[in-house]
Amino acid sequence: MHARRAAELACRPNSEDLNREIGQRLRELRLLAGMTQQELGAAIGVSYVQIQKYENGKNRIAVSTLIVICQALNSGLMDFIGRYFETGIQAQGHPRSWISMFWIKLQMPAL
Repeated sequence: MHARRAAELACRPNSEDLNREIGQRLRELRLLAGMTQQELGAAIGVSYVQIQKYENGKNRIAVSTLIVICQALNSGLMDFIGRYFETGIQAQGHPRSWISMFWIKLQMPAL
């Protein structure tokens, strides 16, 4: 049991890597939306310097801020973190969470 737990912990990205990856994804989505850092900052109520810090992974994005960013970019939370719940967990052989399974069940057509 200890070996499995150690393997799970070893596969987890550290918080600095997460901040950097989410920041990179923010930049990608912002550019896809055709927004400048100034425009996104104005839309969510922060300075363009703060957007730069988010994109560089220097500052962690609070969940509440990420939700506002998603609204401004017309995107969803899974656009930022989905890979950690789809490929990451599945690739490591972990079962899907009950929430994921419930969501899949809701999306399946009735027979």
